[in-house]
Amino acid sequence: MIPQISCTSTAPALSDKLRYASFFRVVPSDVYQTQALAKLLRHYSWNWVGVVTLDDEYGRAVLENFVQDAQEEHVCLQFQAVLPNYLGFIHMEEKIKMVADRIESSNATVILLILRPELVQMLFTEMIKRNISRVWIASDAWSTTRFLMKMKDINKVGDVFGFTFITGEIPGFKGYLQNLRPSPGARNDFISEYKQMWSNCTQSQQSENLDCNSYLLQNVDLTEAYGQRVAVYAIAHSIKTLLKCDNSSCSGDTNFLPWKLISILREIHFNLDNQTYFFNKNGDFENGYDLIMWKKDGDERVLDVVGKFLISSNDVDVYEHKISWFNNTVPESRCSKRCPPGTHKHILNITCCYTCVNCSAGDYSDQGGEYN
Repeated sequence: MIPQISCTSTAPALSDKLRYASFFRVVPSDVYQTQALAKLLRHYSWNWVGVVTLDDEYGRAVLENFVQDAQEEHVCLQFQAVLPNYLGFIHMEEKIKMVADRIESSNATVILLILRPELVQMLFTEMIKRNISRVWIASDAWSTTRFLMKMKDINKVGDVFGFTFITGEIPGFKGYLQNLRPSPGARNDFISEYKQMWSNCTQSQQSENLDCNSYLLQNVDLTEAYGQRVAVYAIAHSIKTLLKCDNSSCSGDTNFLPWKLISILREIHFNLDNQTYFFNKNGDFENGYDLIMWKKDGDERVLDVVGKFLISSNDVDVYEHKISWFNNTVPESRCSKRCPPGTHKHILNITCCYTCVNCSAGDYSDQGGEYN
């Protein structure tokens, strides 16, 4: 019964307070991520998609929720493929090639990958080798992974969208990292190693007067630390409440058992950086996600926030002016072409697939895509 606050764990099972009574998280459950994914697909009328997922509790749970949310948005799955969770699986390369075959033979141009980054790297390597590009939708497990953005020939894979947790700038954090020093008389091997990185500046960097003390700033997404900041403040505000603190002193008993914080965390509302934060009845945050796109930056990719999904509105807001497509046009991913005026849809075995039938005598359709 010691409170735990996670900044990254998103499995829906963790919302079960009978099993995980002391667990909290400053990110939403994957229940909301799949809603966001389905809303993005609907926004671009991508109703014909492939899904590749992990064979573990995380992958199965996300897939189950996505299938349900996709149906509500009239999005159909053309195929589902599963990869083993264990990276050391002896036939993994063969499995990757089988998934690549499935993607290559599919007429779905949008593929959702619910995978860990290492498997995405293997799949992208195979796609690049085959010179195949698609629109890739990333789960939060790999949407911000830097080593993928730096892969050789990453620009050949096509467009990459994904959702990541809403983050922010931490006041003073950049300056803190640039001026890290051990306390007087203290030994800190991590800072010593960091200083070694500074001293390894190349001759060209020195000649160009680049700030070599900015190693972390250039190689790490500092906004990812924002969740830790929020988690620490949640604990701090709870302790402040428990100890009955004002701005100068605390009158409560400092000798308390950790479980006493749990009920306070469930009720607390606190302000940080002009935002109000609180946990819901399941110990989860219900803020939302940033929609990101991988933009070209020379031979690599960089992240750009191109929209938001707010749980309160249950919809995705896409900043279209910030999106530049791989082939300069919005790609289509539909089982069937849109029926023109004068015709209507004749549904085949699933709702996304149909033929276009001419209107009979005395009937008309003055718009495209009509059902009757």
